[in-house]
Amino acid sequence: MFLTPGKKREKNQSIVGHWSEEYLDKVQVDVCVLGTSGLLNSDGPTCHSYQELGVKKKMIEKSDYVFVVADSSKFQEKGLYTVCSWEEIDGIITDHASQQKCMKI
Repeated sequence: MFLTPGKKREKNQSIVGHWSEEYLDKVQVDVCVLGTSGLLNSDGPTCHSYQELGVKKKMIEKSDYVFVVADSSKFQEKGLYTVCSWEEIDGIITDHASQQKCMKI
């Protein structure tokens, strides 16, 4: 396991910032599992934090496959920023309760 350099956001324990993005420029990733703030009526997965947006975009760029992980509550929520388009996502990992909500998106 590797930990990127950068600033730790206390709210969700993520690592963000220029140092993180610069580090990610130097790696190639097989699979990215991307968290999201929400999926409701969006053009792709979203996030609330502008600080996280750059790191998420860089991970997507550097990954061969990208999966979004979202529990059923995320199908009823939406973040402020769209991270990427659905065309850039290879799949969604979710819980059983999401089955009905997926049909409505």
